[in-house]
Amino acid sequence: VDPSNDKLVYSAATSGAIFKSTDGGAPWTGLSKGQNSGSTVNTLTIDPVTPQVVYAGTFGLYKTTTGGQ
Repeated sequence: VDPSNDKLVYSAATSGAIFKSTDGGAPWTGLSKGQNSGSTVNTLTIDPVTPQVVYAGTFGLYKTTTGGQ
């Protein structure tokens, strides 16, 4: 959950796909199509100072600086 906007939520599926909701969880928009080679996303972290920066950890580290846009 974005620390400055509790309506902005990110979630990950075991397939590696990442989703975003701008209204607290309904509906969800897919940000990825499992490009993590089917790897499970082990962690999603929103930068508390710059919430547009989101990290996804699998066997590697992925980063967006645009909130997944």
